[in-house]
Amino acid sequence: MIDCWLLDINKRIWKQLLNLPRSVTNRSNHSMSVWSITPTIDWIIVFGGDSRYKDTAVIELRYDDKGWSVSEIPLDQYQEKLQERRIEWEVSQPVQPHHHQNKEREIKLPTQQLQEKGRELQEDRREIDRLTRLLQERERELQEERREKE
Repeated sequence: MIDCWLLDINKRIWKQLLNLPRSVTNRSNHSMSVWSITPTIDWIIVFGGDSRYKDTAVIELRYDDKGWSVSEIPLDQYQEKLQERRIEWEVSQPVQPHHHQNKEREIKLPTQQLQEKGRELQEDRREIDRLTRLLQERERELQEERREKE
């Protein structure tokens, strides 16, 4: 691979990536995969090939206001870098504490109401069981009285 191009699907234009490491550009008959890490970061994972560069290479493409930047991630550090990128992305997301607290309250209130209803149902079930026992007891008494009269 001598050069590498990216297609900007929004602008419908191709952009050549410059400054790619030799571990990417000096390969032939290789395989590669592109993986989106965050909305502004993609990784190219390149492996195999007929040249002396056969080891797996992880290339980070980062997009910002200035355009694309390219860096190589050492294979023994990719898990650590992946975690760093995910944390960077999560930290960059807007936090809405009031919205989150309101949602938490919205969830807690029905949960508390359900728990209260559950307690009420248990009390009702105990009362029904008590009355059923009383009724069965009274029916036995009535049967005994009928037998005695016969």
